[in-house]
Amino acid sequence: MAGSSQRGRDQMTQENTYHIPDDRIPDEGGYIAGHLVSALQLEDKVSRDVYHVYLDRETWPAELPEATFVEIQSLITALIEQTERHRTGFHALLKNIR
Repeated sequence: MAGSSQRGRDQMTQENTYHIPDDRIPDEGGYIAGHLVSALQLEDKVSRDVYHVYLDRETWPAELPEATFVEIQSLITALIEQTERHRTGFHALLKNIR
């Protein structure tokens, strides 16, 4: 598993975006496409059901200092932006499936 994680990190450029090879991906039975669509759905669900909920100030205890909430918002916004880059990468891979 560690090898696949390293390969994933190696595919990222310095701009924190994924390099998608131009090669066509063979997928006769639609198995790969199905997994990519599932991954897209998971990204959407996590973004909607987890990240966006925690951007709402009312989700947090009233005692939470405002400066801390602003920092939390910043971190969650970074996660949402990263999720969007993942979605873009999955869409690019889907385009390469033949």
